[in-house]
Amino acid sequence: MIPKFTIIIPSYNASKYIRESLESAIAQTYPNKEIIVVDNESTDDSLTQIRDIQEKHPHIQVSSAKNLYKYSWQEPVEKGLSMMTGQFFTILAADDILDTSYVTNCVDFMEANNCEAMQSPLYMFRDKEGNVIKVDSILSHKYHGLEDFKRTLTNYCCVTTPSVVYKSSVIKDYEFSMKSEEYLGSSDYYLYCSLADQGMYVTSCEEFLGYFYRTHKDQNTNGMLQSNGFQIDESIRAKFRGKWE
Repeated sequence: MIPKFTIIIPSYNASKYIRESLESAIAQTYPNKEIIVVDNESTDDSLTQIRDIQEKHPHIQVSSAKNLYKYSWQEPVEKGLSMMTGQFFTILAADDILDTSYVTNCVDFMEANNCEAMQSPLYMFRDKEGNVIKVDSILSHKYHGLEDFKRTLTNYCCVTTPSVVYKSSVIKDYEFSMKSEEYLGSSDYYLYCSLADQGMYVTSCEEFLGYFYRTHKDQNTNGMLQSNGFQIDESIRAKFRGKWE
């Protein structure tokens, strides 16, 4: 039987992009998928757009979560995880888009390599009024095995978070905690270090599989970096460098 694949889309004030992002999830050619959209107390018309799309595609599940942590998607992701029934899952940012074969490519890679989690390169692009105008660059990371993953993490976050795909068994087999109350928008960095500390790593696929990462002035990454993001990242590095070295 073909395993089910869950796409979780956390959405906060993504009215400019959510329709395109959600439609790219719907358009996946993979035959056994579920789509869960969780609104994070948006103050724009994001949720209205999501509901409009749900009317045409009633299989989409829509929920909401409190907005507790600045620059973090922990709350909607945790809600989505509590709802999912797939054997694999990924978290699609509400301002990004997927190639139609993305999910199929990811499942094929994970099954061929028997990995618990994986990441693949991102095409980073800028846009104007929702239209792609230029592919700027491709972002990818290379390391080999758990120890190399840990060494790299003590220097920088070597995971392109939006492209990570997990087996759902990771949730029960490991402590899957983001701790946004301490690490805000760097909670994903903390998660990868925590998983590595427990003996699990995110396998790096060097081939582009179809994830398009949109860059724009309003994205959370920019806000985090302009606040105290660098200091938080360094505190995470120091914590695990002390344990691993």
